[in-house]
Amino acid sequence: MKLGFETIGNATLILYEDGIPVLSTDPWVSGNPYFGSWKHTHEIPEPQKSNINKSKFIWISHGHPDHLDLDTIKNWDTNKFLISNHFGDRIFNDLTSIGLQVNKLKDKKWTSLSNNIEISTFADFNQDSILMVKMKDVLIIDLNDTNPRGWSKWIKETAKNFKKVFLLKLTGFGDADMINYYDENDNFIYPLAEKRIEVGKTIGHLMESFHANFFIPFSSHHKYSERR
Repeated sequence: MKLGFETIGNATLILYEDGIPVLSTDPWVSGNPYFGSWKHTHEIPEPQKSNINKSKFIWISHGHPDHLDLDTIKNWDTNKFLISNHFGDRIFNDLTSIGLQVNKLKDKKWTSLSNNIEISTFADFNQDSILMVKMKDVLIIDLNDTNPRGWSKWIKETAKNFKKVFLLKLTGFGDADMINYYDENDNFIYPLAEKRIEVGKTIGHLMESFHANFFIPFSSHHKYSERR
């Protein structure tokens, strides 16, 4: 039995068993999110596009359009979509309404996708979610855009049981997050990006905190474009 995974695009993880794509996450392949102002940093090769499309399962972390891209998935009819148990069920209802097969997963419960691949997910208070993947003796932790609110202890306890732990996470200066805000007196609110916290130190802290020995930059392979 041959198991493997690869990352591609902005926040897509593809899991394989015997060369067959079992699960893809947050597929953004064809659309231009945020009213056309975001693009990919690199073109996604055709083999990866095909494997994303052919995946038996598709996991969606949250509703931001660089993670939930309707232009990519709206006509898919052979995949089973998996989401966390988000409050309000907006993602579940919207995806179901366009004819997609959608399953809500219970928080922190392990679900078998194949003989050797299990996943577990958790919806956080920010309407995002994390994904944990067991592939025999390997653990993959997909934190995408999340912050450690309500689930970090669970992840740390799980990660202690694995010798190989891959951590996937958005890092950087936060340039796209609440960067142009003012208070009620019209005073500019300096964003976190202004502090220019060293990214390497942030990554090192995350790896130590979650007992990871491999890190993959994630949810950050995009660039901004001027609308015309």
